[in-house]
Amino acid sequence: MGRVLQFLYCVENNASGGESIVVDGYRVARDFRQNHPEYFNTLAETPIHFKQFDLHSQYYLCNINPILKLNQKGEVSEIYFSHKNCKPNLKFDKVESFYEAYKTFFNYLKSPDYQYCSRLKAGDCLVEQNFRILHGRTAYDANYGTRHLEGVFLDWDYCKGRHNFKQFQHLYLEK
Repeated sequence: MGRVLQFLYCVENNASGGESIVVDGYRVARDFRQNHPEYFNTLAETPIHFKQFDLHSQYYLCNINPILKLNQKGEVSEIYFSHKNCKPNLKFDKVESFYEAYKTFFNYLKSPDYQYCSRLKAGDCLVEQNFRILHGRTAYDANYGTRHLEGVFLDWDYCKGRHNFKQFQHLYLEK
């Protein structure tokens, strides 16, 4: 999906369960790199197809990125992790090493040491940088109560552009 801000607005949440989970992906990636450098390199060097099709929202996105995208300094700049949208297209000799690295990284993400859990209440809004923060939820029982969240994405470059406009408008606007 790229560098966007995601807003998850809680309309209603009276179901049993369904606590929101957020993880600082940069922190996980730092520790993962330190403890498993070979797995880190696998996830940073293997291009993966991500496909998302949503009939309700009339939305289709397909892109190719490594799970751990690095900047020119070799630092993690973006994390692409969505097991439901991840469609690896791997050569046979890479399958085992990729999935071993993927499983190990996923275990880090699932570790309570990295997770912050909170129950959203009606009116709460979770705002996150989706290229850094990963989110999920605990299970909930849809037969008892309702958990209704509305989500929207805002392009990070748009946010930066608005910030830059305030800083540099004097160069472009007549006085």
